[in-house]
Amino acid sequence: MPIMSRGARFDSSTVFSLPSLWSAGAAFWQRAFASDFAWKVGETFATRVFLIGAGVAASVMVARALGPEGRGLYAVAGALAGIGVQFGNLGLHSANTFFAARDRRLLPRLAGNSLAVSAVLGTVVVVALWGIALLRPDIAPLSGTLLLLTSLSIPVGLAYLLLQNLLIGVQEVRSFNRIEIVARLVSLTLIALVILEGTVSPAALFAAGVAASAVGLARVLMRIWRLAPCIPWPSPGLLRSHLVYGLKSYLACLFAYLVVRFDLLMVQHMLGARQAGYYSIAASMADLVYLLPSIIGTLLFPKLVARATREEKWRLTAGMSGLVLVLMTGVSGIAALFARPVIRLLFGPDFLPAAPAFVLLAIAMIFYGVNNIVSSYLASMSFPRFSVLIWIAACALNIGLNLFWIPAYGILGASLSSLVCYVLVLVAQVVYSARWHPGHAS
Repeated sequence: MPIMSRGARFDSSTVFSLPSLWSAGAAFWQRAFASDFAWKVGETFATRVFLIGAGVAASVMVARALGPEGRGLYAVAGALAGIGVQFGNLGLHSANTFFAARDRRLLPRLAGNSLAVSAVLGTVVVVALWGIALLRPDIAPLSGTLLLLTSLSIPVGLAYLLLQNLLIGVQEVRSFNRIEIVARLVSLTLIALVILEGTVSPAALFAAGVAASAVGLARVLMRIWRLAPCIPWPSPGLLRSHLVYGLKSYLACLFAYLVVRFDLLMVQHMLGARQAGYYSIAASMADLVYLLPSIIGTLLFPKLVARATREEKWRLTAGMSGLVLVLMTGVSGIAALFARPVIRLLFGPDFLPAAPAFVLLAIAMIFYGVNNIVSSYLASMSFPRFSVLIWIAACALNIGLNLFWIPAYGILGASLSSLVCYVLVLVAQVVYSARWHPGHAS
């Protein structure tokens, strides 16, 4: 869907430049931090930190209870369930947020579509898993009860993901966070009970996680019912629009994700497992640095969709981009400054070679963070094809740069490649957004 007519002319004096982003962020600062939005960002950030900590605790409990072999089977089940949900969602979680934010009266039909899609796509993935298990048991990663539980977890997890994003769309952020916390606490409690009962097995512990997801799903459905007390019913017409938007979002997010993930694969292929180990630490730490702008973008998106005019969307995007630029400059600067002592403390001195690569990735996260805000603006405008094509181009460029820079500069070359790609994507998205901004039309 084009943002404006092709007759619009570009005014170079009004380009959405990085200095202007900085100024906009400074002007936006006081108002932003006094808003309800800032409190929701803070609450969501605290929730994510809690979930990370609870996940580490659960991982330790499971590893100690099962040992290496049992932990491996548990991890494979979790990975298969995650892959099933990831490839089965088709970007519909983003579409749910978009359509719910645009018109909350669609909530019952969106919920009905989400449940129907979860059942159908979940069944397709489950049939594929069982087909492999029955036809080629020699290559099937799981069997028996654990495979059955993994199969059950995919439609449950898919429905949970899709319905959660309806809450984000109608800006029920506190309900979203509370449900996330409750589901994780249920999971931890059930894992502890299984261990205390002495009935420990990979299947029993994985069942605890499936039960927790089911509890979360039930609570989301209850909350949606309170918001729109109608029976969820699928709408094929709405689903078609849903899928078009979702697939564009899916492709853009996939290729953005692959930019840094291809780095790791190419480092392993060109430099070996040791250097890949160093780079994996740098990339994991960069993911933590990116946590804050990721949350801001998630919560900003429905607010942008709900804005009535492009001018209002643009103004909010400019201010929030400047704010994120200021915040991420500080966060990334501090993270880079303390990279070596943090790596030494958490991973040991053997992993210190990861520090220089992390410093470059921390700088890259500044641009990736601002990219996230500008991408939210474009997504709120029905996701133009440019938003997909730019990340496909960035992924291809990243691979090309890595072919030359990894052999020349080692893991620093991989980090530098990501940095260059994120800078170029940001410049391209800013110019594109400015080019089609309504105030620039002649």
